[in-house]
Amino acid sequence: MKRFLFVTVEAGGNIPPLLGIVRRLVARGHVVRVLGDRVLKTQIEGASAHAKKELEAYLDCGLLCRGFARLRCESCGESRLVAFACKGRGFYPSCRGRRMCATAANLVERVLPLETDLRQWVLTFPFAWRRRLAQDGELLGALPRIFVQTVHRFYAERDGSPGAKTGAVTVIQRTSSDLRLNPHLHVVFLDGAYHEQGDDLGWQPLGHLKTREVGEVLEKTVRRIEKHLRRKGLLDVAAGVDDAAEPEDMLAASAVSGQVPPAGPQWTRGLSPLVPGALEYEKPLCASLDGFNLHAATRAGGLDLAGREALLRYVLRPPIAQERIERRSDGLVRIALKRAYADGTVAVEMDPLSLLCRLATAVPPPRFHTVKYAGVLAPASRSSTPACSRPRASGARAWRRPSPSRPRRNKRRSLPSVAGVDTAPGPSFWHAPSRSTCSSVPGARAA
Repeated sequence: MKRFLFVTVEAGGNIPPLLGIVRRLVARGHVVRVLGDRVLKTQIEGASAHAKKELEAYLDCGLLCRGFARLRCESCGESRLVAFACKGRGFYPSCRGRRMCATAANLVERVLPLETDLRQWVLTFPFAWRRRLAQDGELLGALPRIFVQTVHRFYAERDGSPGAKTGAVTVIQRTSSDLRLNPHLHVVFLDGAYHEQGDDLGWQPLGHLKTREVGEVLEKTVRRIEKHLRRKGLLDVAAGVDDAAEPEDMLAASAVSGQVPPAGPQWTRGLSPLVPGALEYEKPLCASLDGFNLHAATRAGGLDLAGREALLRYVLRPPIAQERIERRSDGLVRIALKRAYADGTVAVEMDPLSLLCRLATAVPPPRFHTVKYAGVLAPASRSSTPACSRPRASGARAWRRPSPSRPRRNKRRSLPSVAGVDTAPGPSFWHAPSRSTCSSVPGARAA
């Protein structure tokens, strides 16, 4: 057994081949350590203010010394200290996991109509656009709106009735399974449309979806996006080097490519034009065109309550799970992939600073909504109330949109579905750690 030390210098070498050498040495039983250069530190220091705030809040999350609530049971007098959570929106698996469970439970119990099928549409963007999309909140808000409108028109045309409408929940994910920057869309549609039947609204399921129809939706989406970008002057851009590239731009480019540090990337001031290509069908209900990819094969039945909630939890999931990250003895961090890549890769390894580069770019900008509602599920939709009064099967409970006068959802009832907490009165009942709700738990009070 031998010991090896690799040091990457500024603008020197290509990191993936280096990591391939490292893997082969480790497989032969040698001890290998890889050190990053000061470019990584410069990129971390150049991260945006909201990313720094998220990283600092993560370090204080769950620490009693950073703030806590004291809960006391009124029946037995037992008390506990519950540390405050950071409630981050970026990458922390614990806080993002609680947000995932709470949002999925709210969608199942109070937002989505019962007995309507759900279908997931996943849209990924060209590789060259990812850095710009991650940094331009206005652009990343416009492209999902174009896609949702296109799919909405498809459902209306399939229904064939004038004024047919459907609903959608759009979730914007920022990373892929290896934490590389990859803004993409997970949109859960009501798999059908509502149409007028006299004074009422009737529900018409979509029925069988064909792969050819998925390709047509993708083609219309790409052409509409291209038209929008040309109208805004964002597509016809001459490629060139941007000498005024900020450290935050370098951080985003590094997180997209997975090469840390980036060795001579080409900076452009806009989006590169699309490369024309033929429409391809890689698998059933999956299509690719000009760098875009659309997948619509995942579906949950209207009576499959567990499947509906599992689908919603999937689209709302955190970018990384705690059990998939491992700190190795050689100082590197290993991220196990949920599914193996086409080339057989099952895990990626990087030094801690490289991991911070990717985590910093996973934080969404402030005042940018990552979950959006459209169609009959939109807050200001005029069709939301009539759609709730449709006929339902015997024994099924009615669905209706909450009004301002309606009391808020019982948090005690939702705890079992969110965190598996026993809600029976007594010392076994403790509320989830939250600054705003710890003193409002029945049977417990803040000391």
